[in-house]
Amino acid sequence: MLHSFQQHVEGADRRSGVDEILVSQVSRFALNTAKQQMLALFTAKLQTLPVNCFHIRSTGHEIDVFADDFLTVMLPVAGTVHVHVGDASYSSDNAGSLGLAPSSRSTKVVPDDNSLFEAVMLKIAVSDMQKLDVHVPQRKGVPYLQTEDAVIISLRDLLKYTFKLFHSNSPLVKSARVLRGLEVLVEEHIRCLLPIDGDESPLHIAPARLAAAEEFMRARFADPVSMRDIAEHIGVSVRYLQLLFQKSKGKTPRQRLSEIRMEEARFRLLAGNGQSVTSIALNCGFSHLGRFSRFYQLAYGESPSDTLRRNQKR
Repeated sequence: MLHSFQQHVEGADRRSGVDEILVSQVSRFALNTAKQQMLALFTAKLQTLPVNCFHIRSTGHEIDVFADDFLTVMLPVAGTVHVHVGDASYSSDNAGSLGLAPSSRSTKVVPDDNSLFEAVMLKIAVSDMQKLDVHVPQRKGVPYLQTEDAVIISLRDLLKYTFKLFHSNSPLVKSARVLRGLEVLVEEHIRCLLPIDGDESPLHIAPARLAAAEEFMRARFADPVSMRDIAEHIGVSVRYLQLLFQKSKGKTPRQRLSEIRMEEARFRLLAGNGQSVTSIALNCGFSHLGRFSRFYQLAYGESPSDTLRRNQKR
């Protein structure tokens, strides 16, 4: 289950605590020369998998890491991040991301005018990537990794929501179902982060396994089901499950599970039965309530509350 804590660093050239929380070997760290210097690091760790999630707010800083053994994905929310690896340089603002393979590098973050730099970030030990069924391309001397744009946009939104939840006093923070659901979503985004090699596609579609996967989804839609759960149930790898759905349905298994959950939520909203929108969403397996409302509106042309209100008046 996700757990969160924070670390504040104030004053220039303060490295203490930064390397521990970033789980990297830091050789140099310095805040910028502004009068008000601040770096706030918030981290959430997945309990079931070796993944560290971060929320970073800073007046601007520079950090050098060496012999880093992690896949790092930096997702700026405000400001710009610049990374130098050997003779190569990479930059990103809140319209993009940086995916970096293990490398020694220098990173500089620059805030926008009159605001703080803000970003969310993931770090996963390469030695643990096999547990996620994620393949990291081995391109000697090329630290930059191509990532799926659609996944990046969704992942940034998910991590922002997760940390916003931790920062709030919402009772949802104490809900084991909500926290496990968010953890599963983060896990699945990581699995979809890197492009799947086309030559790994199945030579034929397995209708029985596809049907078994959908049957399992319908039986367990209310639970925080991971793609690993589904893959193990039908006797395939997570990678094969993804390819199976993409080739036969033109969508990921996560998208199909969301459709099934949305159909059930629609049915319950139409029925009314005295339940609230929040209760229905949570009982149908949705942990991200804002995302549920947004996708429901796109699917049915009205908000969940409008559907419920209309049918309660009958």
